[in-house]
Amino acid sequence: FLFYKELGFKDVRFYDKSFDEWARSDQGQTLALENFVFGGDALSAKDSLGPKFLNQKQVKELQAKGAVVVDIRHEGDYKVGRIPDSVNIFWRDSVDQNGRLKDAAELKALFAKQGVTPNKQVVLFGRGGLQLAQSFVVLKLLGYNNVYAFEGNWDGWVNPAYGPAKKG
Repeated sequence: FLFYKELGFKDVRFYDKSFDEWARSDQGQTLALENFVFGGDALSAKDSLGPKFLNQKQVKELQAKGAVVVDIRHEGDYKVGRIPDSVNIFWRDSVDQNGRLKDAAELKALFAKQGVTPNKQVVLFGRGGLQLAQSFVVLKLLGYNNVYAFEGNWDGWVNPAYGPAKKG
């Protein structure tokens, strides 16, 4: 945005949903992590090892029953807009400076600090791809049995910069 202004463009506007809408195109969601891939038909298979993707209504229903939504995006993104009552645990915080997975005790403490414990249902919210796959695998390795992913976009959620979403 500012780049175009600096170049002299006068009619430049910021559309804060643009990347979110682009990232969630109608091509379907495929997630991958080296040696761990799930996507396409595998996600809807009864015995799928990948996360079940939930829509907004399903996320709200789980939250009402005590599920915790973990926003795995960067803290800056979380501050700009998020799912109400979610907690922020940046996905990169699960690895060290060399990109290696931290030890189990450290990871458990990272999640527990935000109230995310193995006895709770967990819904991951991120941009998909590596972030979501990494977080899903980490939680499964730590013994979390009920891990889901939110497949939707920002419509209807909160954006602190602009206030709550407007109906209608």
